[in-house]
Amino acid sequence: SYSGVAICVSALWVVCLRVGLMVSPQEHRLRKETSLAREDALTGLPNARAFRETAQTTFDFARRRGLSVAVGYVDLDNFKLLNDRHGHESGDEALRVVADVLRTSLRQGDLAARLGGDEFGIALQAETAAGAEIALRRVVTSVGERMSAKEWPVTASAGLVFFPEPPATVAEALGEADEVMYRAKRSGKNCVLVAERAVADEEASRASRPEVTPKASGEQRGASR
Repeated sequence: SYSGVAICVSALWVVCLRVGLMVSPQEHRLRKETSLAREDALTGLPNARAFRETAQTTFDFARRRGLSVAVGYVDLDNFKLLNDRHGHESGDEALRVVADVLRTSLRQGDLAARLGGDEFGIALQAETAAGAEIALRRVVTSVGERMSAKEWPVTASAGLVFFPEPPATVAEALGEADEVMYRAKRSGKNCVLVAERAVADEEASRASRPEVTPKASGEQRGASR
């Protein structure tokens, strides 16, 4: 009868509702744990794992579409000095400042992450090395201004590698950008040093090393690290 069907439907709805209430907290907890596994707890930025996974997806997409990419490696200057003079709470706040600069200075489609310690990675889809350099110089300049406003002796050095063809792996790209970043530190710190990988063909793309452009952008200072 109609009443019997209605009772069955009502009972089934109650069972589904209860099951939903039982599953939802578990799903929520799982999603939260998954998010935390890809997020840096201090800054709220993606962590190194999330950077590698997301940047690899970006590289694969760019390779299929014939697009170029750029990878930046940012390291803070005098960060240890800040911790020694002002304490680790100030050091943590400095890292959060850098995270805020990255969020506000880069485009929505760009990727920024805290790789660990006072090191940050950036992946950009860029048509030219000059365009990527402008974006990274903006980050370095803003970091210096924000730190100076707090009277902290902290600046940033950045290495940028432009890839006309995306590299095979994110680890490869970060390794090259990290190398260029240390050259920036040796050249005076608080600057951006740019390298461009010259690629003749696919095999050259796998084997070549970056050719560093002999210029550093941004204000340079000779303070010790």
